[in-house]
Amino acid sequence: MSIMRLEEAMLELNNTVLCEFAGKGLTINEGVAVDARLVKSASKPLRKVDVAKLQEKRDTPEGKLDKNGNPP
Repeated sequence: MSIMRLEEAMLELNNTVLCEFAGKGLTINEGVAVDARLVKSASKPLRKVDVAKLQEKRDTPEGKLDKNGNPP
């Protein structure tokens, strides 16, 4: 079985289980462990150059504050 077909089968199985739960009045909103193979990641690994830039920014006075201007 190809990887894509396996992913499709797992997604279908996951959807079927969730639909069965919903049909019985059960909902899952939080605290659920999900197999990472079922979830598409929104992030990508940073390149070394980007990591270095983030570290440089954190070393500035502004980089030592959170979004509200407070120390982390």
